[in-house]
Amino acid sequence: MHVIQLARSQWLVVDNHYRARFLIVEGPLVLRETGETHVKHRVEWWAPDPKKRHVLTVCDGLLAAENWCRDEIVNADAEKASISASVARIGF
Repeated sequence: MHVIQLARSQWLVVDNHYRARFLIVEGPLVLRETGETHVKHRVEWWAPDPKKRHVLTVCDGLLAAENWCRDEIVNADAEKASISASVARIGF
């Protein structure tokens, strides 16, 4: 996994095959209950068109957001490997 800083508060997360996977955006978040504003890091599903992006999770810091992305990439790779092994076992 690689993290590339795009702007002052935006990072693009790419996997080991150099495919863009996630966009981390630092910005204010207002809590509905109290009205307090906090700086959080949103992890969005990457899409070239900003209208097609959607928020997957909100983290308390950049490191937490990077760790969440890393875990998601590892889980996706493990799922692909198990599907490939299953298909190879069946013989498609």
